[in-house]
Amino acid sequence: MIERVLTGATSVADFEGRFHDYYFGQVPEHALSGAEQEFVESVCEKLDLTAESPTPEDRRFGCVDRGEFLEWLRVRYADFAAREAS
Repeated sequence: MIERVLTGATSVADFEGRFHDYYFGQVPEHALSGAEQEFVESVCEKLDLTAESPTPEDRRFGCVDRGEFLEWLRVRYADFAAREAS
């Protein structure tokens, strides 16, 4: 799902709608390693702070727009993948 949003195969709006539901509704408890769990939780937290057009006030609280979310996710996913590969 993450790779699809990063490649543009799915939109951030679709990803927002599906990621939380999938993670909280379908992933069995204890199915993820500690590193996977940490990564997924960070994505969920960032999605909670992502808006189509955050106001200046929203930004003061850490909100980002969808393009900024993609940039953040691209870096975070690359770091995660590199750690998993080593």
